[in-house]
Amino acid sequence: MIKLRNYQEDLKQLIRQALKKSRSVIACAPTRSGKTVIFADIAQKMQAAGKKVLVLTHRSEILEQIIKALSELNISAGQIVSGKFITKNQIMVGMIQTVHNKLKKQDKLKEKFRFKKFDIIEKPDLIIGDEIHHATSKTWKEVLLYFGDVPRIGFTATPERLDGSGLCELFQILVIGRNTKWMVDHHWLSEPVHLCPPSPLDKATLKIKMGDYDKKSQSEIMKKHIVCADVVKSYRQFFDGAPVIVFCCTIEHAEQMVISYQKDGWNPVIIHGKLTSKQRNDAMEGFKNGTYNQLVSVDLIGEGIDVPVCSGVQLLRKTQSLSLYLQMSARGLTPVHAPGYDLENDAQRKQALMEGKPKSIILDHAGNYWIHGSITKVRDWSINHKKRNSRKVITIKKITCPKCKFDWEADIQKCLHCGYDFKTAHKQRKEFQMHELKDKLINVNEIEQVEAESLSKIILRIKDYKNSKNAMFAILHQKIKDNEGGLQRKIDAMCNGLGYKEGYKHRVWSHLREQYGDRMDRLA
Repeated sequence: MIKLRNYQEDLKQLIRQALKKSRSVIACAPTRSGKTVIFADIAQKMQAAGKKVLVLTHRSEILEQIIKALSELNISAGQIVSGKFITKNQIMVGMIQTVHNKLKKQDKLKEKFRFKKFDIIEKPDLIIGDEIHHATSKTWKEVLLYFGDVPRIGFTATPERLDGSGLCELFQILVIGRNTKWMVDHHWLSEPVHLCPPSPLDKATLKIKMGDYDKKSQSEIMKKHIVCADVVKSYRQFFDGAPVIVFCCTIEHAEQMVISYQKDGWNPVIIHGKLTSKQRNDAMEGFKNGTYNQLVSVDLIGEGIDVPVCSGVQLLRKTQSLSLYLQMSARGLTPVHAPGYDLENDAQRKQALMEGKPKSIILDHAGNYWIHGSITKVRDWSINHKKRNSRKVITIKKITCPKCKFDWEADIQKCLHCGYDFKTAHKQRKEFQMHELKDKLINVNEIEQVEAESLSKIILRIKDYKNSKNAMFAILHQKIKDNEGGLQRKIDAMCNGLGYKEGYKHRVWSHLREQYGDRMDRLA
């Protein structure tokens, strides 16, 4: 009997209520929140009621993980495998491509032969789709529409796609469970720590292909020896032997990273789609049992793979896809709770996580954070179509630590890497600038100390504006409105302090005189 956690039970009830209104429902829950357990519980209850369930996924690694998870929950499930007979299990699990091919084949053969029952994929009473954001593909659509009148539930952490295509053609209702922030705050996930070292991609002009940054053009930059060396140096500094998943652009890039890790004394393993199933499984098992320090991945391990031992990730690939970014970044969030605690108790669960794996480091060498933000950011998901953006605009303001060169959000008080105090340094810098400016106004412009101090504050305030000239004119207009005297002296002082040339002072005065006339002479 499966015992769901409270937040999992809440999502299951939302699904149940939605199925009363529609036969097609998408359930959105964060990566690492236990979606497999939720649909296993649903499948088990269907099985107990004598109903048939078809579980679909798009990758062999995820299929094997689902079979294993169901087995650990004492749920017997059959596999739909290419070249093998179909068993009579009430719960069947298959890769979408295999199911698609078998359905096409059995339809053709039905016209010629009388099939035995076990050779046919029988019509299920419920379809469950894992990582359902892939359902916009032709293969998914054809399978789901083949069983068009069968209720279906899709599970995903990211129901939106880079190309803007929605899932509303196949699903009518979206139900949303607890978000990643809630899961972290309630200690069901390890806390993500975003670190953004200087990225060689920041100043690069990358090509756009299929709506995303071209992986080959990224690879040419990221596989350079100096870049790889920096990545390895960061690994030693922040992980120092702990198991990490590394996301690369291309196989050539991954191979270069493997060489770089090995030169530094580590034991990495590469994993990508061109390896055999056995090679990929061996790599995964070696990573899980501690044989390998780094699992260097190309277009794999982004979805559905459960690796609790993973202490964090190194992102070496830049993407405009929010879905891909969240999937990659969340690989290390799977919690490890220390044994001996009641995880249903908030205080004990917190303590268990503190003693297990409290944090997961996301070392972002590609600058994805400045496109998408934190993975704990609360997002408004939708299954409707959206206008496709060919390019993402970086909207998050950042500040670079002058000491270690790491990038942080502009409002940070202290560098989390080297401890540099931005607030104190900013205050000291302002005090120094003010003192220097005040001395210049007193000695060069021959202004009295009190007035020099007041003008220094004004000049420094103007410098903080993006358009300092507009800011200066706004202040001068206000001074004229207040009938402040000594205006010529103040204009000279401001222009000197802001570094404007001598001729600009005359243009400022002429512009104001055209507007205010003889009044300027009286205030001069």
